[in-house]
Amino acid sequence: MKTKRIVQWAVLIIYTLLCSFLLGQQKHTVTVKWDDWGVPHISGTTDAETYYGLGWAQMEAHANTVLKGFGNARGRAAEYWGTNEALENDVLLRKLNIPSRAIQWYLGQSEEMKTKLQDFVQGMNDYCIVHPENITDSLKCVLPIQASDPLAKLQYSY
Repeated sequence: MKTKRIVQWAVLIIYTLLCSFLLGQQKHTVTVKWDDWGVPHISGTTDAETYYGLGWAQMEAHANTVLKGFGNARGRAAEYWGTNEALENDVLLRKLNIPSRAIQWYLGQSEEMKTKLQDFVQGMNDYCIVHPENITDSLKCVLPIQASDPLAKLQYSY
């Protein structure tokens, strides 16, 4: 039991150091300021920073809702959360080809738009890394968010 606990701590420390290193490599100078009405005001010196900030703000405001929606839109809700209703929805989404169409839509984007989607999603994922305490444990299985996930969610709004 003691060895298992030591291994768990070692893995946690290595993961934390890796995340800190990776986040430190990305010198984002984006700022997200929230006004009195809960509206994020995002500013960055580049489009990449602004899209990154938008992803970060989206998760700061609605992380659990976003993750639940992406998990559903992937057609994997039954796998993630195991309910009969989720299974019926997953079957429907797959019959409608929503998960695979989202990937096709992503691949069909211009390189500029792919980069914007990647920056947006990177902001979302980084928020989850930095603030895991704000993510419901049962939703962490959806991570990491993929660049095609927002495109799948566009097609599925249940």
